[in-house]
Amino acid sequence: MRISLHTLEERKYSTLSRKRKKFYNELFYHVVSRGVRREAIFINHSDFSAFLYILNQTYDQFSYELPSYCLMNNHYHLLIRIKSHSLAEFMHCLNKRYASYFNNKYGYSGRVFDHNYFSSAIYTYESLLKVSKYIHLNPLRAHLVKDLVDYPWSSYSFYKSGNVYPPTFIPIAHLLDTFNGTINEQRRSYCDFVEE
Repeated sequence: MRISLHTLEERKYSTLSRKRKKFYNELFYHVVSRGVRREAIFINHSDFSAFLYILNQTYDQFSYELPSYCLMNNHYHLLIRIKSHSLAEFMHCLNKRYASYFNNKYGYSGRVFDHNYFSSAIYTYESLLKVSKYIHLNPLRAHLVKDLVDYPWSSYSFYKSGNVYPPTFIPIAHLLDTFNGTINEQRRSYCDFVEE
């Protein structure tokens, strides 16, 4: 059987795309995971809450830092640094636990999430801020709210309000420390940066 050069090239790129990325524990990553066929993974408020509960539970098993997150209807964004295990192990555990909850609740079977999730390493504080801004702006760009602080399924309220205290694994200081001034001045500067 003869194989054309075109077919060999397709196989080459197909193999490359499946290769596992190198993972570094000391770096933050922007991670996006979508529902299979871009279908909804959060149907009502209790689904969003269940995901956050599962995310909270995984902290006991995987030591991580999550300065920014945003849950949307058919996908979610995490800005995360895993201190133990690998990103792949963490994502497998998180998505598997939520898929189990989702399928049990709605009487479904099969995959809930697309096989592949997007992940991109972040190397500078400037990039860290830009990615966090991008993550927090999602509900505004999707026209779900007029004011970001009104969206309950993101970490933005931890930055906007001094009265809302984040859990241990959401270290807002990673982003706020890039701004000068008191903690309240840093909060205002970060929110001005996001909302400009």
